[in-house]
Amino acid sequence: MKQTIYLALSGLLLGACAGAEAPVAPEPQAVGQTQATDLPADHPSMTQLQTLSRGPRRMSVDQLERSLDRIANVELGSVKLPADLAVTLGKPDFIRATEESLEPSPLFMKFMVDLGGIFCTNLGESDALRPEQDRVYTRYPERDDNLAYMLVRFTGIEGEAAAPYLSRLAQVYEAASASPRPLAGYEAACLALFTSPEFLLY
Repeated sequence: MKQTIYLALSGLLLGACAGAEAPVAPEPQAVGQTQATDLPADHPSMTQLQTLSRGPRRMSVDQLERSLDRIANVELGSVKLPADLAVTLGKPDFIRATEESLEPSPLFMKFMVDLGGIFCTNLGESDALRPEQDRVYTRYPERDDNLAYMLVRFTGIEGEAAAPYLSRLAQVYEAASASPRPLAGYEAACLALFTSPEFLLY
């Protein structure tokens, strides 16, 4: 009896499948490809590259703290983020997470804007109290020299490669200089560098 029912059900299923129309495969989507002619003139040949590409990663909490020590010209270990903020930024607490999250995310950038505002303001308030050789904002008499020095400290970019960055930093400086704060222009340039991918990502 069971075998009869099984055979009857099998026949119904086969009949239903035979009556149904075969699915139509979707048309393949065109994929844009970078042509060799689109690459910079000094770019190595794509056939010679051996390293696989990966997505961008952001600095870890420890890297960020030590970088801010260097930028501010203070003793290593001086910058220490609160423990709860460090965990929010991805540092493992070894309870819920054992590996640090290094994915650039909107939440990370939101905290970087807030942290950058505090850092750059504090840096401006301490700059005038330092000897010239220890200053970050007003190390030199000329604005462009100071912006170039800040760019190197944040990103390591200098020379001819720095020209487009310095042009944009000068615009940021001028836009913020209307503020009554004495170093508002430099503080704005600092925040622009603090939140730039050239500083945060690698």
